[in-house]
Amino acid sequence: MTRLGAILWIVLSVLLLLFPIGIITYYIIRYFKKSSEFVSKKIEEIKELDSMKDTILHETDEKQEKDSLNKDESSGSVDVSYKKDKKSKKNIQKVDNASSSSDTAQQDKTHTEKKVADSIIQKLEVPTVGKPTSTPEQEQVQKDIEQRQKKILEKIRYEAVLCKEKWKIDDFEKKLVEWLAIDPHNLELNQMLADLYFTLGNYKKSLTLLKKIIEIEPQDHKAIWQIGEIYLSKWEFETAELLIEKAIDIKPSNPKYHISMVEIYYNTDRKDLSVDTLEKVVKLRPANVPYALALADLYFELGDMESAQRYYFRVLEYEPSNVKAKAKLQKIV
Repeated sequence: MTRLGAILWIVLSVLLLLFPIGIITYYIIRYFKKSSEFVSKKIEEIKELDSMKDTILHETDEKQEKDSLNKDESSGSVDVSYKKDKKSKKNIQKVDNASSSSDTAQQDKTHTEKKVADSIIQKLEVPTVGKPTSTPEQEQVQKDIEQRQKKILEKIRYEAVLCKEKWKIDDFEKKLVEWLAIDPHNLELNQMLADLYFTLGNYKKSLTLLKKIIEIEPQDHKAIWQIGEIYLSKWEFETAELLIEKAIDIKPSNPKYHISMVEIYYNTDRKDLSVDTLEKVVKLRPANVPYALALADLYFELGDMESAQRYYFRVLEYEPSNVKAKAKLQKIV
């Protein structure tokens, strides 16, 4: 009986060990299967793009070969005329040598020959340009490539927006990254992906994209403000203030930028500037209850009860059931 119990104990121990290992193995295999499907799908799309480009480039090469053959034929006819001109020039030179014996005549002849040679060279010369001008066929090929890429991007963009609307954030991110791989300098894409990372609090990834946006569009005030907010979250007030001030210079009507400045002033013991800036914000958005309430609280904190009371009443005008404003007014009265 003891032996049977020992055997059962060993079997149960083995099963208890194998069960979690089996579960872990299942999830690992499932993860790698999904990853391989995503990678294979990506590879297929890249292959499709490459084959498309190869086809178009092949067509371009064929057209360039035909153009070069036509140029060779035309240059051959020019060479024949040049040889004829050269022979006639030699005959003229022999006649002139026989008929003229003086040094003055020889100089005149040389001068005349030089003029004739110069005129022939000018006719034969082909103007050289640093970059070859594109033919209408090449321009059409380039337009075709851009059109096909645009269709692919529009499809990915539609799928990305659909994922966002269904709150599938991971799929939304994947679609944006996929789009970015095709068109890395697309401003709209970089803005969407930067906004996503910024909203999720992934400031490291967001900052990389925001800097790229500034390189593409230096006057993008939202990107500048977001970079300032990232530095503000790190308590680097000086850098944040410079960036947010620049964003305000570009877009002074955006209240969010001024609210960021209020936060900077408040945390750097410049509460008087906080009040002035918040007054500007309330003027920009007079019906915004949170802004008016924040200004009333700031006046209350600074001991200016008259101003605080005025703005608490304004809050109640737009939101009569605001509990905080009513409680503060009771304290003031």
